[in-house]
Amino acid sequence: MLIYTASSDSGIQVAHFEVETGMLSEQRVAAAGKSFFLAYHPKKRVLYSLNEEDAKVLAFTIEADGLLTLINTVDSQGAVPCHLAVDPHGRFLAVSNYNSGVALFPLRENGSLEEASSVFQPEGSGVDEKRQDKPHPHGVTFAPGRDVLHVADLGTDMIWAFDIVDSKLQENKSLHVKTAPGAGPRHFEFSPNGNIAIAVNELDNTLSVFSYDKQTGSLQNRKDYTMLPADFEGTTYAAEIAFHPSGKACYATNRGQHSVVTYSVNKGALHSPKWLMQDGLADPQHAICDPSGKWLAVAWRSANEVRLYPLDPLTGHLGKTEIALKVSKPMCAIFVP
Repeated sequence: MLIYTASSDSGIQVAHFEVETGMLSEQRVAAAGKSFFLAYHPKKRVLYSLNEEDAKVLAFTIEADGLLTLINTVDSQGAVPCHLAVDPHGRFLAVSNYNSGVALFPLRENGSLEEASSVFQPEGSGVDEKRQDKPHPHGVTFAPGRDVLHVADLGTDMIWAFDIVDSKLQENKSLHVKTAPGAGPRHFEFSPNGNIAIAVNELDNTLSVFSYDKQTGSLQNRKDYTMLPADFEGTTYAAEIAFHPSGKACYATNRGQHSVVTYSVNKGALHSPKWLMQDGLADPQHAICDPSGKWLAVAWRSANEVRLYPLDPLTGHLGKTEIALKVSKPMCAIFVP
């Protein structure tokens, strides 16, 4: 298994990771240059990255040794690209530009990027005058089994929905859903079985759980869960949501409270939150499970570390660890088989 990390300071780094033993090789710079977020092609040995400062999307070939060779670069079609995703069939890559809309990029046979085929600029605002003065598209997620793109918009408290028709984004207002006023949805994730989806809300530190109708593609029955213990006081901003491959647990990160909270997932509801906090670790920016469900990687941005936590592969319960990669200001980690 390979583990890649993205950093605006130290580019994309790679290490070999032995899933059964937890052994890590010495990490190397796989590609120089600033990197904000990573995504992996589902069928090709291709990795995609964002350069937030230059507003670029990059495609790399993954070489046999894990190092990356640049295939091509295209403009993100907006300001401050912050998240990207590849559709399950490997036909399209979607990018959210935090200050200027959503772009869709067709992918060629070799995984390289075509120029954007469609760009959509949402409209609206929210109740937080500082953070929600206008739309701020953040997380992009393809719906399971449908040509639909969902976009978590922090600025409008909406999960937008777009049908993909002839390589174009067509707004589907019937599939839009709202979070609570001032919630600020940041990322959005479907469960492995596709029965529910969860939005992690940056501004009010909640998770919004929706049931998902696979026949119609609609999201319904929103229920909100706090990500904070009852005795917490202070300022904190939620960042990431990730499911365990079994679907029996999910993980969410809080920057400010500096924790990873684990919930058991049962019958579409969240139960029994448990908070992981460790001295010296701050600002968990991102979290992701490896495909086997045995490890959770957490990018602790202010601690300059990506830590790997052992998981119960059946329940998803989280253990402590000292296995870590030293990465300057890590923004994201991703496992590649």
